[in-house]
Amino acid sequence: MHQGGHFGYAYIDVDESKSSAPVTGNIYCAGQSNITLRGPEGFYKYQWFSDNSQLVGESQNLSIFPPPPDYTSYRLRVTPYPDLGCPSDFKTEIIRQADNFELVVHDQTGCPETGVDLTAAAVTAGSTPGLVYTYYTEASLRNHVRDSTRVSLSGTYYILGTAQSGCADVKTVKVVFTPPDIKTFDPAPARYPETIDLTKTYIKRDDLTYTYFTDADATIPLINYATINKSGTYYIKAKNRLGCESTTSVRVELLPPLPFVVTVPNTFTPNNDGINDRFGIKLDGFIKFNSIDVFNRNGQLIFNTHSISDLWDGNFKGQPLPTGTYYWLFNGLDTYYNKAVVKNGYVSIVR
Repeated sequence: MHQGGHFGYAYIDVDESKSSAPVTGNIYCAGQSNITLRGPEGFYKYQWFSDNSQLVGESQNLSIFPPPPDYTSYRLRVTPYPDLGCPSDFKTEIIRQADNFELVVHDQTGCPETGVDLTAAAVTAGSTPGLVYTYYTEASLRNHVRDSTRVSLSGTYYILGTAQSGCADVKTVKVVFTPPDIKTFDPAPARYPETIDLTKTYIKRDDLTYTYFTDADATIPLINYATINKSGTYYIKAKNRLGCESTTSVRVELLPPLPFVVTVPNTFTPNNDGINDRFGIKLDGFIKFNSIDVFNRNGQLIFNTHSISDLWDGNFKGQPLPTGTYYWLFNGLDTYYNKAVVKNGYVSIVR
C-alpha cells in the first residue's frame, strides 16, 4: 500500500446454515400477509432504502405489510462499529413463490415447573408440512430462545417458519402459565376435643383437586385432614387440569382442654333418709377414675373401690361407723396429658 493510501474493510456475519445471501427473507409465498427482510448480524447501524432511495427502516430487520410486488428492490446499508471498517450496501429483490405456504401458530398454556415446549407439533399444527422453525424472544428476530423445548417464562415469543423454497413467515405465540391459585386462611383456634377440618380453610374451586400433607415438600400425606387434633403447620396442594401444582401452608392451633374438676363432699349423712346417704367422688373433664380409698384415724383401710359408681355407705364390714372424720385418697389419670392424678382429703360422717 503506497504512502498516504486508505485502507479499510467490512465484514458480514452470516448464518450460513440458512442462506449465503447477506439479506434473507426476500422470498415469500402465496398467503403470506407480510414479509420480513433480515439483515446480517453484528453491525452498528442499519439503513433500508426503497428502490427510489427513500429511507424506510433503521433496524436489522424490515417488516413490510403487505408484501410488495415481485422484483421490488430494497437496498440495505450496514455500518460497522467504529474503527472496524467502512459501510457496505447490499441489494435484494422481492420474489413471490407460487407455493401454498402457511404458518399457523397456537398460543400455549403450561405449568411453571415443567415449562412449555415450543417445538411440540401442537404449537404449529396446521402449518405447511416440512417447514423449518426457529424461535425468538423479540420481533426483531435477533435473540433466539435459549431453550425452545422448555420455556419457563410467560410472554410473547416469535416463530419463524421457513420452507425449502425459501418462503418464510413469522407468527407470535403467547405463552401463559396457569399455576393453581389457592387462597387459604388460618382457622380460629379450637379447644380439644374439638378438631379442625382443613377442607374448610380455603376457597374451594371445582376445577382444582386438593391433597393434604404434613411436610412442605408435600411428600408425607395427611390422612386425618378433616379431623386435625394437633397444633402445627399443614400443607395443601392444589392441582389443575393441566397438571400444574401449587402448595400453601395452613397454621392450626388446638388449645388444651379446660382443667378437669374433682368434686368431693366433706360430709355425708348415712341415715337412710335418701338425702346425702353415700360418699363418692364426681369427676368433670378429661380425667379417669382409677380408685378411691378411705381410712379411719388409725390408718386402717375401711373402704376401697375401683368403680366411680360404687359409693361408700358409711359402713365397715356391714356395721355402721361412728360419727367422725375419715381420710380419703383418690387415684386417677389425666387422659389429655397422660399423667397420674392423686388427691386426698377428709370427710365427716354425721349421724
